[in-house]
Amino acid sequence: MIVRDNSSISLPQRLIWQSRFLDNETKEILSRLVRYVAVRLREKRSQLIYGHVVRRRNINNYINSHTVKKLHFCAGALRLESFLNSDMLGHLPINIGGSLPFNNEEIDLIYTSHVVEHLPKEDFKYFLGECLRILKKGGIILIAVPSIEKLAAILYGKDQSKINMLQSHFRAHFMEEDFFSPSEYLNLAMRGFDHKYLSWIIPQANA
Repeated sequence: MIVRDNSSISLPQRLIWQSRFLDNETKEILSRLVRYVAVRLREKRSQLIYGHVVRRRNINNYINSHTVKKLHFCAGALRLESFLNSDMLGHLPINIGGSLPFNNEEIDLIYTSHVVEHLPKEDFKYFLGECLRILKKGGIILIAVPSIEKLAAILYGKDQSKINMLQSHFRAHFMEEDFFSPSEYLNLAMRGFDHKYLSWIIPQANA
């Protein structure tokens, strides 16, 4: 059983869920919209502060000081030694859905984990093309994605400790809010909060 817990969500989301004038479906959509806008504002802030001169300086410092050049895209809290660790937010923001700020055949190895499943198909194809552009001949790209089979086995299984572990992980890394069912987890594991998902779900609510 997956239990709703509003203790970790943001104040605007909490106010939405406490409203007596909205049904649960509308609350869910508005809560996701608030989360989406908040993430995009943080992304724009990082791009504004770090995304130009500072980012270029950090990249150049890494390139010039490493013989073997390794990129870790969307690193989050996991900082790999001897890698250039980037993220959508923070001190080295790189949007992997756009052009990568590296020269042709400049990188030896590219690594990203549990990220590309959140990209729209056309953005993923563009990302792969950009990776091939910046990789040296004989370079390596390592892409890790979640196993839908293993997730489903846990979420529809009876081991409550594993379900609780997933619930905690998802709340910390995705929405900072609660979930209704195993199908909700599986959907978020694959699509998260990209704008195309929102553009699909909002008209559905008004159907």
